[in-house]
Amino acid sequence: MPRRVLPRFCSSPFGAFGPALTAALLLVGGAGAAAQGSPLNTNGGFESAALGPVTDLAGGVDGWTLSASGSVSPAPLFTVVEDGAEGSGRALQVTVDGVGPNTFDIQAVATGVPVTPGGTYLLTVQARSEGPGGLVTITAGNSSFQEYGRLGGQVLPDDWKRFAFEFTVADQETVARAPIHFSFQSNVGKSIVIDDLQIVAVDGPGPSGPPLADGLPTFVGSAFSASQTRGFEAYWNQVTAENAGKWGVVEPTRDQMDWTELDAAYALAQDNGLPYRHHVLVWGNQQPAWMAALPPDEQLAEIREWFEAVAARYPDIDFLEVVNEPLHDPPDDPEDGGYIEALGGSGQTGWDWVITAFQLAREVFPADVELMISDFNILSSTATAIEYRQIVTLLQDRDLIDRIGVQGHAFSTWEGAPITQSLDLLAETGLPIHVTEVDFDGNRMPETPVSTADSDQTQLEAIQRVFPALWEHPAVDGITLWGWRPGLWRTPQEAWLVRAGGEERPAMVWLREYLDGQRATPTETEAEREAAWVRNAPNPVTHMTNLSFAVTQPSDVTLSVYDATGRRVAVLVDGVRGPGEYRVPFDAAGLAGGTYLYRLTSGTAVATGTMVIIR
Repeated sequence: MPRRVLPRFCSSPFGAFGPALTAALLLVGGAGAAAQGSPLNTNGGFESAALGPVTDLAGGVDGWTLSASGSVSPAPLFTVVEDGAEGSGRALQVTVDGVGPNTFDIQAVATGVPVTPGGTYLLTVQARSEGPGGLVTITAGNSSFQEYGRLGGQVLPDDWKRFAFEFTVADQETVARAPIHFSFQSNVGKSIVIDDLQIVAVDGPGPSGPPLADGLPTFVGSAFSASQTRGFEAYWNQVTAENAGKWGVVEPTRDQMDWTELDAAYALAQDNGLPYRHHVLVWGNQQPAWMAALPPDEQLAEIREWFEAVAARYPDIDFLEVVNEPLHDPPDDPEDGGYIEALGGSGQTGWDWVITAFQLAREVFPADVELMISDFNILSSTATAIEYRQIVTLLQDRDLIDRIGVQGHAFSTWEGAPITQSLDLLAETGLPIHVTEVDFDGNRMPETPVSTADSDQTQLEAIQRVFPALWEHPAVDGITLWGWRPGLWRTPQEAWLVRAGGEERPAMVWLREYLDGQRATPTETEAEREAAWVRNAPNPVTHMTNLSFAVTQPSDVTLSVYDATGRRVAVLVDGVRGPGEYRVPFDAAGLAGGTYLYRLTSGTAVATGTMVIIR
């Protein structure tokens, strides 16, 4: 993946998406995880606050901090009013007469909310606008201004409306906060009223499994992290630790190793019999800062020590990512290790440092560990794929590489990207290809909010376009998503496939049905196979598909489609056909979603198959 600099919004409280943001909009009263217990926040309904204007913004309302930046003029007026939601109680009224450049320049923050790392919570709040077109942004996060979740730019009615989202605490913080932002130009001259903010723990049933690609020849795995834990083994049959296996995470202080999160990922794979990929030994990011101050000979000794520590602790690694992103992020930056010369630098080949890293890995790790490389933007450029293949060939000539990794992030699989052509170029090496980091965006421009329906549709179209190109390529034998729940790296782009409460988005529903369709193969006997065959593509089907069939001698031929109850829903062929292969289009637009059987008879021969129609 490209270089990641985790933002710290010290002067901009929740003004941008933080790296731990994990939210999903819920329809209140709909499906989702169940709320458990009393609210964790204090005074969410303002019942303990004194009526009237609030003059002490920092401490005048128990459980809340109210603020307006110096850039806001005239300043807003915060008032506790006796006009609560549902006709009773108190509420907070925010009268906006001027705004600042950031939405958080006027905010009310629920503070001191006790949470548990990795826990999932439901935030609900009621709000209305005195005047049409009022807006609020509702967020949850930590005291370092990193967001766990948000509902951005919510339009308020003039009557009370409840807003809700779930969020997951994707770090180790134990206290959260929930800012609500009011600094929108459309709020000038209006009063926004909020009430009944509640944050409660949720505990919903997870999926039961088996994994989506269970029993199929190509695995579909996921990155594993604190926010990508719940229900992992029910969806995925391969494990990669997202950040926990990076050297700078394990050994931020020299000779002090922290294996906690990496142990959890490895144990998940071992306990469930899943392939484990270690990510990553050598990279130009998230490396120990102390390495840059060492002379090259000490650096090389520390690299060997790092390799040996991983090999000793995790003896059953299946796939070992030795070098990540050699084209885009080598370890030449003093802030991220600066040890490229210790590995030989460019040298005679231009890539001596990569060769040395693989030689060391081949020496240290067991012979049955498959060594691999990975990089991004390979699928978006055939020129980059050719350059990448040159590195692979150097390694292959020395018997140092067993598979090729290519990242499949959404920014490199855009419409028109030469995905198949790039895979073809790498497949010419004869090595299997592992698509290592895959995601599908719902909102490509997170600074511009989109509706849930639009986000769902954008993501669905992306996965329908990209995933089959990866899955159906003959050289690809594994695909790893870079997370699937809120809290994944591209959370701001709404790339999660399952909402925080467990509801599957349309893209996940499609993925499940697509992979189920890969098991739907013709079921003819060997004798029947010699006489006739039939199959359809694409499968699953959204609208049009083609049924191809063959007969070996002149005969009466019928080709019909049946629903799950055995009712015939279409007759595609009914008449005499001579020997040959045929293709018949089938329009499934009028049929409900589900699994359908098609049946070909040619004289006494019978062949059948199934198709999945998606709605």
